[in-house]
Amino acid sequence: MQGTLFGERGRSGAPRAHVAFPGVGRLEAITDEGHGYKLENEDAVAWAESPTGDVFLIDFDGMGGYAHGKEAAHCAATTMVELLSNGQDFDAAAQEVDGLIQQKFPEAGAAFVALQVTPATTAGQPHLAQVHWAGDARLLILRRNAGDEWAWIYRSSDDLWVKDIVDHEIDEGTKEARFRTQSISLHPMGNILTNGLGKAGYELNTTSSGEVPCDEPDSPGFKRADGLEAIELHHGDLVVLFSDGVADNYLKTQHLMNLLETAKNEKEAVERIYRESIYKMEVLQRARSSEALSAGERFSFSYKGQSPHLKGRKLWVDSQGKVWDEADEGAIVAKLKADNLSVMALQVDTGEASQSKTPGRWSLLGWLRSAMR
Repeated sequence: MQGTLFGERGRSGAPRAHVAFPGVGRLEAITDEGHGYKLENEDAVAWAESPTGDVFLIDFDGMGGYAHGKEAAHCAATTMVELLSNGQDFDAAAQEVDGLIQQKFPEAGAAFVALQVTPATTAGQPHLAQVHWAGDARLLILRRNAGDEWAWIYRSSDDLWVKDIVDHEIDEGTKEARFRTQSISLHPMGNILTNGLGKAGYELNTTSSGEVPCDEPDSPGFKRADGLEAIELHHGDLVVLFSDGVADNYLKTQHLMNLLETAKNEKEAVERIYRESIYKMEVLQRARSSEALSAGERFSFSYKGQSPHLKGRKLWVDSQGKVWDEADEGAIVAKLKADNLSVMALQVDTGEASQSKTPGRWSLLGWLRSAMR
């Protein structure tokens, strides 16, 4: 089973895919050129199944600021699907695609994030997941906690030039860790990538390069996943992959979690993220054509999206897409960015009986013990 999805909005709307992987889960995916950005779509999504039964989901994004981003992303998607379907391991396949992009599109580059699922051999047992990425496409693994709320148990970590600067400031105590994602997103050089297919120094990030939650006293709420080789995926878990057209429209991981708090499955998760991201781009597009921004003032609007912390509030946006809670000064509560966007979600199925309980908070401790080596 394999496929790719890319292109611009047509008469029937944005390109979508619905794919069932028996015994593994259900995939929902969508990609769109967005609003107020380029008319062409440089994003692409792909899925493949290896001869051994491993399932791969991959989100690609042509690197902004380079020529032929669309061609690079499409080339990467189609080639990766072919190589993985023929049994190539992910690292070797990515290396081959990296060389191909350098050869065919020397000025281009492509960011990506990928999920590799190795199915359990016994129904009801957890699958094993590995994560691969380069650049700023992003992945979250979500699980229902004891309060039946989505909580993240793993996330990838962007290859951004400014991330090292912000992390150093956190280590030195000059910046609070709880504002880490926001500080990176709002930094004037926050869009500069240090890694990607087709670019000099390409390097594949693996599962241990990501982050896991940390509830230790005085912790920032996360820690590096050093030593983590694989992640157990339990029945009902939700894995979400998305490009920076989505990621850069959310200042904090928690804002995205809040948006998904009542999403029941992969379809609702993708639809909610897609609609909210498009709405934010539309607001920014109206703002940039307004007299207010032309006069150097902030554009005022009533937030009609679904983000719980913004819904129904009167807000102001400036020319950089920063959203404020006051017409002058005030606090930044959100960020808007126009871009191509793509989002994929997998609702995990382990073949477990429907009446069984989804693992809660305590199972995370067992997962960490079994996955850390």
